[in-house]
Amino acid sequence: MASYFLRSRHISRGKGARVTRAAAYRAGERIRDERTSEIYNYSNRSDVAHKEVVLPWQLADRDDMGWARDRATLWNAAEHAGVRRNSRLAREMLVLLPPELNPAQRIQLVQTFARELPTGMGAPWIAQFTSRVPGPTNAITTRICS
Repeated sequence: MASYFLRSRHISRGKGARVTRAAAYRAGERIRDERTSEIYNYSNRSDVAHKEVVLPWQLADRDDMGWARDRATLWNAAEHAGVRRNSRLAREMLVLLPPELNPAQRIQLVQTFARELPTGMGAPWIAQFTSRVPGPTNAITTRICS
C-alpha cells in the first residue's frame, strides 16, 4: 500500500540558511555563492539518483530562460534577489515517493508535479528536484522552488 509524506519549509536567511548551499547539497554538486564567496562542494555524494532543473510549462520553450537551467546561476540569482537579512529565498518540499513506482515512473511523476503545480499557485516557479534512494524501498525527492 502506498504511503504519503510531504513536508514544506522555507529556506530563509533569518534562520541562517543559504539556498546555494541547499541546492548544492541536494544535487550533490559544487556551487560557489557569489554573495559570500563561499564554496559548497557536495560532489562526493553518491546517493543522488537523479537531478534536474524544471521550468514551468509557461517558460520551458523560451530561449531567454537558458540561464535558469544552470543550477549555480539560478540559485545565485535567488540569493541576490533576497535583499533583506531575513529574506525567504526559496521553498523546499520533501516528498516520499511510493516504492511501487519504478525509477522512470518516479522521475515522470516529479517532473509533472514540478511543471503543473505553479499553474494553481498563480505564478510560475522554477524547481530543482533531486531524487535519492536511501534504502531498497524508499525514494525521496526534494523540490526547491524559487
